[in-house]
Order: sequence, then structure tokens, then C-alpha cells
Amino acid sequence: MIDKDGFEFDSKNHDKSSLSELQFIFSQAERHLKETVETSNSIVTRSVVLLSLCVGFIVPLIGYVVSTYTALWQLNTLFFTCIGIISYLTHILIKLRFNIKGHGYFTLGSQPVDLLHDWFYYTYPNEKKREIMILIREIKSYQRRMKANKDVNEDRWKVFTHCLNCIAWLPVFIMVLVFLCLYLGL
Repeated sequence: MIDKDGFEFDSKNHDKSSLSELQFIFSQAERHLKETVETSNSIVTRSVVLLSLCVGFIVPLIGYVVSTYTALWQLNTLFFTCIGIISYLTHILIKLRFNIKGHGYFTLGSQPVDLLHDWFYYTYPNEKKREIMILIREIKSYQRRMKANKDVNEDRWKVFTHCLNCIAWLPVFIMVLVFLCLYLGL
């Protein structure tokens, strides 16, 4: 079994690797890394939709609470229910903030400064061997990037799922809140 988190390519196998094998592995790694970046964009887009939905509910509720409290001075069941809903939706907004803010994401490609090292030319004077070693280095780099991106995406999916579940349970929360306010005589 291969441990993907502790990925290490044994240096004994460097000489056994062909250039075409490594190019294929690199192309697959590049595709997978691109997919992790696209997944992140998808999570952000979905989170923005949830955020917009919550803000769309909160704004009129706040307007109702302010107008009821300042104009009518009536603290009734609907007033306290709106306060509870605003608090509940604010919790969701605070959680979603994690998905919207920037994260240290690793993208495709490497900077030339990371690839052009005199060390490669001194250590591997043979052009073919040098090309193989550069590809191996990039494959290892892509593996680290994929792992880091996957970890961030998993955390973002957990937050998104939590917030989506909170929105799904919102009607139940509202009913419980209304009954609680009525029971307490508010």
C-alpha cells in the first residue's frame, strides 16, 4: 500500500525511471493539482451563494426589529423570534467567513528560480539524467501542493456542509423559537 501523505520516491529508482514515464506521471499530477484548485473555486462560489442567502434574510429582519423596537416599543413573540433568527444566521455568516477569506493555495507551475539551479548541472552533467531529476523534483513538489490544497479543501467542505445543514434546520429552529416565546409569554 502506498502512503500518499508520506510520499517519497526512493533514489534507487531514479535510474530505473524513463523520461516518458515521468512525463506521464507529471501530466497526471498536473491535472490533479488543477482539480484541487478548481474544487476550491467551487467551494468559494457555493459559500458566496449561502452568504448571500443569509444576508438576504438578515437585512429585512434587522429592519423589522429596529422599526418595531423604536417605533412601537412592542416586544412581542415576533420580535424575539426575529432576534433569535438573526443570531442563528449570524452564526452561519461567521462560519462562512472562513471559506471566503484567502488561503495559501498552491497552483500549477514553478518559478524558473526554483528549477534553474547550478546544482543540477554540476550533479547531473548528463542532459537526460538532469531532465529526469528535474521532473522527479517537480512531481514531488506537485504531490506536496496537492496534499496542502486537499487539506484546505477538506476544512472548507466541512464548514460549507455545517452551514448548509444549519440552513436546512432553520425552519425547525424558527418553530421551536416561536413555541418557546409563546410558552414563556413573550
